[in-house]
This record gives sequence, structure tokens and C-alpha cells, in this order.
Amino acid sequence: MKKYKALILFLFSTLIFLFVFFFLVNLILKNHTHHNQLIEVPSLIGKSIQESHNELINLKLNYDLLDIGAYNPNYKIGSVVNQDPLPYDKVKEGRKIYLTINPDRIPYTTFPDILDKPFRYAIALLNSYKLKVGDIYYKNDIAANVILKSKFEGFTIKKSDSLPIFSLVDLYVGSGMPLNQFEFKVPQLSGLSITAAEINLKESFLNLGDVYIDDVVLDSLTLFVYKQSKRPLSTSQVYKFNSQVKAPSVDIWVTNDSSKLIY
Repeated sequence: MKKYKALILFLFSTLIFLFVFFFLVNLILKNHTHHNQLIEVPSLIGKSIQESHNELINLKLNYDLLDIGAYNPNYKIGSVVNQDPLPYDKVKEGRKIYLTINPDRIPYTTFPDILDKPFRYAIALLNSYKLKVGDIYYKNDIAANVILKSKFEGFTIKKSDSLPIFSLVDLYVGSGMPLNQFEFKVPQLSGLSITAAEINLKESFLNLGDVYIDDVVLDSLTLFVYKQSKRPLSTSQVYKFNSQVKAPSVDIWVTNDSSKLIY
């Protein structure tokens, strides 16, 4: 019986020792890995590599640079255009953040043949070549609403010239007959995003003017137009000029406060 008591005591002592041992090991590991102490990933989109490096190092996070992304004209060359994990995700100390960098070389595209082409066809063709419409000009010519000339940064563009993608191309549009005047309609922009408003204006032979943003904006991605400087009209307006003139501009006011939206 004494022999069994000694065995039971030994087993019981062993279990207590193992329990204490694993408890201490678990406690040490939790403290060492900062268990339940998570770090909020900062938003690095649009920031330079140096700015991103400083922020991540201060937070004791690691990072890796990726240059596999396509060029994005909305960000500077060499800046962050994407990150993984996303901003404001919670991660542990030492986690690696993958940063996609805007390429340091802007790709070029061939300028399409839009001379003497209808205006709206020319816009579609430019978009397909990753080029954007800059300013629109009216020009006296018997050919109505066709492209008479294209310019990039003040220089006339010829067919097959190479331009950086997403370049702004100024278009000179024929007024048709009678000369010295151009007809257009002001579109309804209320409720549209800034991008959609600009597209509508360009398709109506008008330029986007100043953009006024509300002082209090909660989310810039949800901005919409609630006021425009020229009242929308279903009938055509006549704009008189001499031989050549820049198309009128329409200023817009944008917000994300739906109470300001009046249809």
C-alpha cells in the first residue's frame, strides 16, 4: 500500500509540475509576442517610400516593396498606390506590410487619328488609347462638331505621335454654319460625381471650371454635385465668338450631405 501511495504522490507531483511549467511557458510567450496587443495599420496610400518607411518603423512593422502595379495617374511617381493589409486593419508587431509603388516610368501610347472625325467618336477613341480630353475650343469652320486640331501642352499633335498615357489633349471643334457662333446645351449635373460631371460637360462641348468642396466632408469618395454655375437647359444656347475661343466653363459645388441635393 505504501508503494502505491508513493506512486500516486509522484504522479500527482508530476501533474502539478507540468501544469505550472506550461502555465509559465504560456505566460512568457504571451508577453514575448504581445498577445492581444494589436497595431492599427496606417494609411500609406499616396505617400512616398521614405514617409511610409518612417511610419512603419515607428510602429515596429516591417514592409516589402512591390513594383508590379500599373501606372496610376492619380498619384505621384514612386508613391504608394496600394497596400496589404489595408489601412486601419489590426496586426501584430513585426507584421510585414506589402506596398505597391507607382512605376517610375510613365508608359507611352500612340496618338490616334482623330483629325476631321466627329467629336464624340474622337472622345471614345482617345479613351481607348488611355488619353483624356483636356480643354475644348470652338473654331470657325463649316464642318460642325468635328476635330480640326489637337494640342498637348501647347503643341499641335500629329497622327502617330507618342504621348504619356492619361495625358490631357486639348480639342478644337468646328462650329459649323453660321460662323462666329456655337450651340450647346448645359446638362443637369446634380447628384453626379466629379468625374461623371466632367464627362457630361465634355460631351456637351463645355469645360469643367472650378470645383468647390464643402468645408465638412466625411468621405471624399462619396462627393456629388449639388449646385452648378450655369443652369441646366433642355434648349440650346448660342455662344458668339470671333474666329476661335475656349468653350465656356461650368463651376460645380460638391458635398456628401444629401440634404443639400435638390433635383
